Amino acid sequence: MKFRKLIISALLLTAIHLFFCWLYADVLSSNSLQRKKSALFKTERNRKASIWMMGDSHPMMAINPAFIPGSFNQGATSEYYFLTLLKLKGMLKEFAPPEMLVLPLDMHSFSAQGNALLLQHELDDVFWARLIDPVELLQSGLPSAWMRWYLSARFFPYAGQYYRLLAFLKKEPYQMDSAGFVSSEEDFSKLSPEERQLAAESRFKAHFGKYPPVDSLQLTAFSGIVSLCRSNNIRLLLLSYPLSDEYRRCAEHQPGLQSLSYLTDSIKASHCHLDFSRFFSGKPGFFSDPDHLNLRGATLLSRRLNSALDSLRKIPVARLPGT
Repeated sequence: MKFRKLIISALLLTAIHLFFCWLYADVLSSNSLQRKKSALFKTERNRKASIWMMGDSHPMMAINPAFIPGSFNQGATSEYYFLTLLKLKGMLKEFAPPEMLVLPLDMHSFSAQGNALLLQHELDDVFWARLIDPVELLQSGLPSAWMRWYLSARFFPYAGQYYRLLAFLKKEPYQMDSAGFVSSEEDFSKLSPEERQLAAESRFKAHFGKYPPVDSLQLTAFSGIVSLCRSNNIRLLLLSYPLSDEYRRCAEHQPGLQSLSYLTDSIKASHCHLDFSRFFSGKPGFFSDPDHLNLRGATLLSRRLNSALDSLRKIPVARLPGT
């Protein structure tokens, strides 16, 4: 009798667990930015896009595909190179390769911050875990924390998902258009110079305060992206996005970033690169915060980028760096 009760209790707990897994993975997280963009890209109009914008919130908020014909903005919050590689692999299995991939090359691109955000369940666990092969993860040599994260995300997806659950209860923090662009109306110039500098120091600390500026996983992932582009005949364009003067001043006072400078300089010399980091120098009104553009800034940058892309298309691939 006791054994039967034990079996019934176990079955009941399993059923409750499976229900919460389904509720979180298929209902509560269905409005996540990654899943919405993935669904949007599958529409007839977008899946024909020949230019893919990928990466973190810099491209997400800086490139409006309305001004770049045949493009789609896949950028999403905190999507660093390792996650971009996972998504790119998945997309190339399902869709024809694009003519061009536009990828960020910013100061924080190689930072280890992204690893912490994922492992601490601050990103869309369900989405990313489904793109990972556990065998490859075991063979990768990554710390055991990665396997613990993967098992949690796959078999207990609701565990630790305070950020996602709170986001579900609150109003969506973004407005996304039909081609993946996420805009902001905030105006950084409304802050006083002192407030802008404090905000920049806070953002800079978030990227580099507790994390090494160069992470080996990001280096490996970046190389993987480069290899994928070559094998699929995709032009890779690296783009340094606009930064406020205040944010760049923070970097100038950080001697520990010297190794990062050497790395990025080497990459710029080997690949096709556009540097827009000073595009709005002295113009805080085009930013929403120290390192993200607002709608006005994104409109101007997108028009300028479209002109640059038109020029690049006229250059044979063999003459571009890295080919």
